[in-house]
Order: sequence, then structure tokens, then C-alpha cells
Amino acid sequence: MAIIHLNMAGFLRRVADIGNKEWKFLGERPALIDFYAPWCGPCKMLSPVLEELSDEFEGKVDIYKVNRKNFPQPSAYARCRH
Repeated sequence: MAIIHLNMAGFLRRVADIGNKEWKFLGERPALIDFYAPWCGPCKMLSPVLEELSDEFEGKVDIYKVNRKNFPQPSAYARCRH
């Protein structure tokens, strides 16, 4: 399974409705969410590892990537910082 890049609509549909104060995961199976920035060196280094994990855990874990630059709301909701 390939890593799924989420935009705001995808995040709201697959992960959580961030309009609510309570976090309620909407996915069908566990998920790993990478809130990344395109300019971030460590984020770029992590990308091949996530690709390997997506192959290893295909059908067991969903792996998502959210670009913090284009969609800052989900990362702020999850309290991620760079």
C-alpha cells in the first residue's frame, strides 16, 4: 500500500473532524500520520522509512502524510511543532 498524501478534506474524512474539541479517530485501522514540511531535512530522511513501513504493514496500518505548509490546521490540532 502506498503512503496516502492528505489534503484538508482527506484529513477530515479519513482521520478526524478537527472542528470538534474531542479527538475521535475516523479510520478503520491504526494509522501513522507524518506531519511534514517540504523544506525539512529530517522529514526528507524519514520518507524512505515510511515507504518501507507502508509495504511491511500493508492492510494493517494506514500511513498518511500531511504537508504542514499547505495544511497547517491538522498539525496545529495535533500540537505538532517543527
